[in-house]
Amino acid sequence: TWGVAVEGVELTEAYWRANFEGPVLLSPSVTHLAGLGHRNFVELSPHAILRPFLEATLTGLEDGPAVVLPAQLRDADGRATALRALGRLFTLGAPVRWRAVSPVADTPAPLLLPLSARSEEALRAAAERHRDVLRAQPTNSRDLCFSATFHREHHDRRMVVAARSRDELADKLDAFVGGEVLEGVTSARRSPRAGRAVFVFPGQGSQ
Repeated sequence: TWGVAVEGVELTEAYWRANFEGPVLLSPSVTHLAGLGHRNFVELSPHAILRPFLEATLTGLEDGPAVVLPAQLRDADGRATALRALGRLFTLGAPVRWRAVSPVADTPAPLLLPLSARSEEALRAAAERHRDVLRAQPTNSRDLCFSATFHREHHDRRMVVAARSRDELADKLDAFVGGEVLEGVTSARRSPRAGRAVFVFPGQGSQ
């Protein structure tokens, strides 16, 4: 509403009245946050209608590009979309509370497999090893994801695979090993400016 950072105690009834009656100063707020060094933005809405606007606002930053991710997309699986955004944030180096998102029970929830290595070659080798384990051994796919999440050191070269089944997970790893990146797979080098994500709740839209 004001285009600047405010403390929680300042969000009084006067603030919220101004929020409903006046324009939301989204562009100045996003520019201000970028000026503070934030580079990872997640739009919190049922459908990411502001993503092009946010990307245009953040274009041309002097010390590195920004990433804008949708938390949800219309007609898409909600949890899978959120996990893909989370995976992308992990590959960029943002801190992730894995225990809040990694199911250990054998439920129908999507699988999320994070892998990392010190080089691109080592990362592909790790993907190949996990593919072979999924295809050759009766390992529980959720146990495999859990071990990769909590019992491995996370290096700078990272990838995350989101899948609905053991076979899909193995197929996506196989494609990555062969140089093809399928939907639900993201790979990147950890950004030297890695930090917390900015969650953008558009409220009244871009105005």
